[in-house]
Amino acid sequence: MREKNITLLRKEIEAHFGRKVLSNKECIELSKDIFTKSGLLVSVTTLRRFFGLIKSDHLPSYTTLNHLAVYCGHRSYDDLEPLQSAGEPNPEESKLVRYIVSLFTNTVTDDVHDPTYLSLVRHTILFLNGQPLLMDAFQRAIAKTKNGQTFYFERFINVDKLNGYFGRGLEYYLAEKKTKEAQIFGHALLALRYWLSKKDDLFLLHAQELLSYGLDRAIHPFVCGRYYGTKLLKACLAKEPTG
Repeated sequence: MREKNITLLRKEIEAHFGRKVLSNKECIELSKDIFTKSGLLVSVTTLRRFFGLIKSDHLPSYTTLNHLAVYCGHRSYDDLEPLQSAGEPNPEESKLVRYIVSLFTNTVTDDVHDPTYLSLVRHTILFLNGQPLLMDAFQRAIAKTKNGQTFYFERFINVDKLNGYFGRGLEYYLAEKKTKEAQIFGHALLALRYWLSKKDDLFLLHAQELLSYGLDRAIHPFVCGRYYGTKLLKACLAKEPTG
């Protein structure tokens, strides 16, 4: 189980960090980011081993994996969903993912209610549902595109999979779209994820991140509603009066 999930954890860390970990420099910056965001210490040397920058004959310790999982927003390493098969999509599957992503990237539409485009998103989700390797590769790629951000993540909020692959996809979305509105939107959904799954510490992590942003007139009312909804959930958790 541990070996199968390490590949997934590496991807989640890079998504949360916002870039690939390819050198000692990234390991130094990642170690600082982990401590800043989670209060946990993971040494630069440990990170170099984890990302294969120096040779190691042993798997990472369970403590290290737990720290890294908490950094990604999980309660522990055990909360990671196991991959149904290890490794990356095979070459044919990778071609399929690139083709689907190209449909999102190259299809031009200015109407967020475009029925043809919405149908494309819907059928893509239905096709990829239940194929974790393809879905993960798709979400990582689509999070980098304007259409993917707007239609897949913002227009098609997959509440049924919020505690699964869509929740992981939101981490990719947050790493790519840095606007205030996007950060409030993404953290509100992740806060809801952990509220529903009764993981109070992770709920508070995302709620506090969300509340670090202030609202202004440019923020869409829908996103403002999620902001205030998260505040209500936080007050409820703390048993504060909400009236």
